[in-house]
Amino acid sequence: MPTGIPGLDEMLEGGIPVPSSVLISGETGSGKTTLCMQYLFKGAELGERGIYFMALSEPAELMLRFISTYEFVDHRHFGTLIRYVDLGEVIEGGDEDEILELMDREVRSFHPRRVVIDSLPFLRTVLKDGYSRFLFRLGAMMKSWNSVVLITAESRSSTPYPQDIACITDGVIILYNMEIGRTRRRSLEILKMMGTSHRAGKHALDITSKGITVYPGL
Repeated sequence: MPTGIPGLDEMLEGGIPVPSSVLISGETGSGKTTLCMQYLFKGAELGERGIYFMALSEPAELMLRFISTYEFVDHRHFGTLIRYVDLGEVIEGGDEDEILELMDREVRSFHPRRVVIDSLPFLRTVLKDGYSRFLFRLGAMMKSWNSVVLITAESRSSTPYPQDIACITDGVIILYNMEIGRTRRRSLEILKMMGTSHRAGKHALDITSKGITVYPGL
């Protein structure tokens, strides 16, 4: 499945295998949300439905305002081919069954080919001891969706990705925004991707009004 991100599909032999789940990990400002929205709008351009699950409660209007500066955004798709689901209210209840049931119900009623789960580690603070069990159940559930699922997670330079989420996904993509001297260098690394002979190593990444572009080999 093509991601819609120039350079990344080349590194993935054409795109992400279907079905699969991929962890998108990176520090603040590394481009996680931009990558995920670019991926959803590429799907909408191809006539594919997508769902964006937001763990941190945030109105859809704010999300749309954030991404509206990008050229890949077509407002006609938001609310039609792309559905935004705020999980904040059900997460506040701290009931893992309710969270999983809501997500599964939305997916099975909308039939998306592309799914994004944003800021999944946030649930750790709510579910506490039940978080590991939740991840195990979510991993099993995702396999039944017949979709490509992207899961975002905040990381630090000392811990580039959360291993507990990596254990339930088929792929791991890390975004870097490293400070080198007085400048910052953005890059992307495909740590693993089952079903593809992907390009390894860190490759330069740029974010412009067109969205994310990856430069393999740089």
